[in-house]
Amino acid sequence: ATITLSIPNNENSNTSTSSSFIQLNLANVDNINMVTVTQNGIILTNLTLSTTILGGAVTLQPGSNTFLVSVNTPCGLVTKTFVIFYSIENNGNIIPPKESGNNGEEKSNEPITPVKPKPVTPDPVKPKPVTPKKVKPKKVTSEPATPEPVKPIKPPTPIPKEKGGGK
Repeated sequence: ATITLSIPNNENSNTSTSSSFIQLNLANVDNINMVTVTQNGIILTNLTLSTTILGGAVTLQPGSNTFLVSVNTPCGLVTKTFVIFYSIENNGNIIPPKESGNNGEEKSNEPITPVKPKPVTPDPVKPKPVTPKKVKPKKVTSEPATPEPVKPIKPPTPIPKEKGGGK
C-alpha cells in the first residue's frame, strides 16, 4: 500500500480556519478497516474511503494538528504523518487558544467577584385529586324477543282400511 497526501498539498501547512478537509490517495487499500487516522493522538472515525480516496472534514485545534495515517495490509504497515497548524490571527498577532470571548480586547487586571445566587426553594407540587368519572349504565333499548306460541302439529289422519271383500 502507498499513501499520497492530496489535501493539504504538503506535509506542513498553515490555516486560519478551524474546519478543514483532508484527502489522501491510498493505493492497494480496499477496506476502511485497514486504515487508522489519528489527530493529535485521537482516532478519527468520520473519514470515508471511496475506491482509493480517503477523506473527510476535520475540526482543527489552535496550534499544531498532527495527523497520522496508518494502513495495515497483509503486505505490512505503511504510515504517513502531516501537520496542519491552525492559528487564530488578530492584526497579525496570534491569540492564544481558549480566549476568544474577549474579541481581542485587552483584559482588565481587576479581580472579578462572582455573585452568589440566592438558593431557590421550589414549592412542593400538590397532587391534584383525581375524581373518577361516573359510568352510567347503558339502557338496553331492544326488548327481548317473545317466542311465538308453538302450533300443535296434527297427526296425519289414518286412511281407514276397507272392511270386507268389497268385490
